[in-house]
Amino acid sequence: MTDGTEGIDNVDARLRRVEAALAEMRTEVRTERVRVVDRTGRDRIVGEVTGDTAELRVLVPGTAPGYSTRVALFATPAGSPDTIGDPKPFLGLGIMVNGQLDSGIYSTM
Repeated sequence: MTDGTEGIDNVDARLRRVEAALAEMRTEVRTERVRVVDRTGRDRIVGEVTGDTAELRVLVPGTAPGYSTRVALFATPAGSPDTIGDPKPFLGLGIMVNGQLDSGIYSTM
């Protein structure tokens, strides 16, 4: 026979875990993608990790889909499959204008 407190104890433990997770979020958020959008819902700043590559993009919406202008900073560690066979780390800064690569600086170390 139970006194009916098992469910309450479980809820209390779960609530403590949620409160601890929320307290951590005050100083740090862990995720693979962050989007900052403008008032119309369009991406303006995107930071993400895809595979081994970390990328930060600042976007200016274009006049048609696929025609945005952006600056992208990215980094891939040594030995990653994302470096397409190059064993060195890879860093880059690319500028896209109206959906086309305009210029870029890319470097392996």
